[in-house]
Amino acid sequence: GMAPSSAFGTVWFTWWLGNAAGNVVIAPLIVLWAAKPRPGWTPRQQLEILALAVALLTVAAMVFVKSSYPIEFLTIPLCVWAGARFGPREASTATALLSGVAVWAAVRWAGPFADQSPNTALLLTQMFIVVAQIAGLGIGAAVAEMTAAHEMLRDLNDDLEERVAAGTAELQLSEAR
Repeated sequence: GMAPSSAFGTVWFTWWLGNAAGNVVIAPLIVLWAAKPRPGWTPRQQLEILALAVALLTVAAMVFVKSSYPIEFLTIPLCVWAGARFGPREASTATALLSGVAVWAAVRWAGPFADQSPNTALLLTQMFIVVAQIAGLGIGAAVAEMTAAHEMLRDLNDDLEERVAAGTAELQLSEAR
């Protein structure tokens, strides 16, 4: 009863997109943390994660709580930083933190989308969160794939070196005979 029946289609579409955006943010977060629940961060990486989290929450608060200027894009490089330095799990976590601040601000009519109608503000917030997630996860997935390829090449190189050493030893033994 909060919306007129003439707005049913628009409200339904917003609700549906909200569910889709929630799936885009929450599903990767759950799957990636379940796949590797304990991060193996070095002390230096822990410090960087802390700096990233503080920077992300500070910029998100500045953009979504304190400002009415359209500067929400300033948070996306922080999601990309998480993906580039740590991988998709941390990028997804960064986006989840960002979306928490953005949604909290949106329901309090604060931030860069506050001057829009409630439905439009919610749609813009949802789509912004999806774009931030795609940017961070895309970079994170590329970094994870590159890391896996480097590890595979290292393993293949080690195997090749072992084969060459074994072949050299056989050749030396054959020459000695």
